[in-house]
Amino acid sequence: MEYQSESEKKQYNKIDPDSEKIIVDYMQKWINKGKIERNPFAQISKLIPYSAKKICHHWMNKMDPKLRLVKDVPFTLQEKEYIVEWVEDYLNSNNKIISWKLLQSKMKEKFGILRSRNDLKNIWYVKKRQTTKRTKNGNRESVPSVPFVPLIENHFFMRNYFSYSLQPPSYPESVASVMIMENFNYFECISRPVIRLR
Repeated sequence: MEYQSESEKKQYNKIDPDSEKIIVDYMQKWINKGKIERNPFAQISKLIPYSAKKICHHWMNKMDPKLRLVKDVPFTLQEKEYIVEWVEDYLNSNNKIISWKLLQSKMKEKFGILRSRNDLKNIWYVKKRQTTKRTKNGNRESVPSVPFVPLIENHFFMRNYFSYSLQPPSYPESVASVMIMENFNYFECISRPVIRLR
């Protein structure tokens, strides 16, 4: 099936309210019976037009009545810090794929609140983007700037040269010649001979 737009695709893939009711009813019966059935989502997928994976994801992140979603119960600072530290330690122990299921259970043990895996991911990836942005800005600021020498200084030295050359000086000839040469050497302007004062 082809979709006209991305929003239409998302709308089509969204689980409808009638299917949600079937999921809730089935899961409640599954819980009351002691969770004997190993994969209830596979059985639910036979009742509604959605895959077992999608049903599981929907239940774990939105519909489980034990969940405390961030829109209802915002994260505390302690929870956010714990999430970031746990993920960093987990990745540093040579684990390339983060186990959000494991983090979810660890959060439940430590804080007594069942958080959705999507909410846990959002906390981590927001922090990661902030860190990456600060690193890029820091590298950009550390690039040394090229020193700028105002060109107007050249004008002042050239003016001094001609004033020494064309006007009767009040300095001895040797002193005036040295001053002219210093001005020229400063800007490496030695393309024409120095006019000796008489």
